[in-house]
Amino acid sequence: MTVGEDVWAETLDQFAERLQQQRAALTAGQPDSAPEFVPPPGLGPLPPSHVERARKLLAESEAVQAALAAAMARVNRELAALERTTGPTPATPSFIDHRA
Repeated sequence: MTVGEDVWAETLDQFAERLQQQRAALTAGQPDSAPEFVPPPGLGPLPPSHVERARKLLAESEAVQAALAAAMARVNRELAALERTTGPTPATPSFIDHRA
């Protein structure tokens, strides 16, 4: 393996680990808890020897994004339903007349 291939192998390993963390966080109902993946600067072009793995990870990443979008939509529906059932906040008196 060349230096570029080694760097790409390590980067794809980190990306796979981050995807696993994001999927676990989503399953646990805490999608915000998984850190974002940020590739290292100056990575260079993807070597042909890593193309297949990169495609698989991209597909997995898209599946995680779809699951996150579905979870967000579900939460938005639940919030909307909650707002419909609670109704407006009742008005509260701004002062009390103690003379009465």
